[in-house]
Amino acid sequence: MKRYALSGVAALALAAALIGSGVHTTAGSGTVVVKPSNMNGWYFWNDKNDTFTGSPGALVVGPGTPPTGSGSVELGPLTDNGATAAGHSVIATDAYYNGGLGTPLANITALSYSTFQPGPTLAIALQFDVRYRATDTAYGGRLVFEPYQNGAVTVGSGWQSWSPLSGIWWASKTTAAGTGGAQVVPLPAGNCAQATPCTWGAINAINVFFVHITGSKH
Repeated sequence: MKRYALSGVAALALAAALIGSGVHTTAGSGTVVVKPSNMNGWYFWNDKNDTFTGSPGALVVGPGTPPTGSGSVELGPLTDNGATAAGHSVIATDAYYNGGLGTPLANITALSYSTFQPGPTLAIALQFDVRYRATDTAYGGRLVFEPYQNGAVTVGSGWQSWSPLSGIWWASKTTAAGTGGAQVVPLPAGNCAQATPCTWGAINAINVFFVHITGSKH
């Protein structure tokens, strides 16, 4: 089953970005247009094998009437048709890598995106590869926003819009390299594990830096 990731807008107070259609992404005072002839730093990625191959994705017209522009990002199934939970088909950008230092989450002042699902299923997730401390050298895992976890809105068919900054997020790594390490201020019990996700405010309070952005389909 195919899922479509946005014709959406991610407004960041910096310089480029989020999943768009021939697609527009808003960053600071400018708009970045992502199109087949110029992806402007976005790329498709096989998150299961960590390669550029085997992750079908394309910029397409539609489906239907996208919320922004005329098209969207289509993320196809993994080469194993999603039979395993070990990976994702994603579209990503390294625009905020900043030499490995990342960019403070606090720099994000607004964030939204839209997804299209052919039926009541999981919607496209938004993920940030992160560093929890300026001195971190080990991989810190990801912060993940999944629409099904947020509020009373049920993931249904057609286009739906999401507001990640108003929702809850979970951390893929809760060990010492992730949320289980030293914290500027204590996180809620559970350290924002998938079973105990945290608000954006709670995560932002510990001065997290994000390194990569991905929109993913299992």
